[in-house]
Amino acid sequence: MFKNIVSTLINFIETKLEIYKIQLKEEAAKLFTLIVLIILFGLIGLLFILFISFFIAEIINSLLVHQYFGYLIVAGVYIILGVITYYMRGRIREGITNTIFSEEVENDE
Repeated sequence: MFKNIVSTLINFIETKLEIYKIQLKEEAAKLFTLIVLIILFGLIGLLFILFISFFIAEIINSLLVHQYFGYLIVAGVYIILGVITYYMRGRIREGITNTIFSEEVENDE
């Protein structure tokens, strides 16, 4: 009788462990898929910004009738955006952190 109970308990624990392993694999697959999608969309977005930047630089070049001023102006805009982003990095980090944690709290409820 006691061996039967112990055997049933061991089988139950092993089954629970298998279920947790499967759930962990599913969550890992979802996370991996999300990371791949973020990287893919990020690359597509970067290429879009790159080609739009070249397009704008060429328009500025043709308006100024110069070969490279458009590229310098577009590069200057990116430098200004980079400096602004650098000085606002604390706020940006805080905003991202708050967004992530608020989503986790909403998902837990």
